Amino acid sequence: MAIKIRPRRVVRVRSRGQWDRVQLALVLLVAVVVVGVVGYRAVGLSTFDALYQTAITVTTVGYGEIGPVEEIDQAYRWFTLF
Repeated sequence: MAIKIRPRRVVRVRSRGQWDRVQLALVLLVAVVVVGVVGYRAVGLSTFDALYQTAITVTTVGYGEIGPVEEIDQAYRWFTLF
């Protein structure tokens, strides 16, 4: 009696292409900017200053802080960095 072996189905996992990675990076960048702006607005900065502060924090340019430098502001800046 011969044993018949059936071939297994190969399940292909779609690998992430370059465009998918770019999209993911853009989505994450937008999310960080939105969270940064909302947080800096909650600290008391204007929308433009919040966007500017988020940009210089994320890009690590470090021109200096805008607005009052209090303990809560410094704590949020640390949060934005990480």
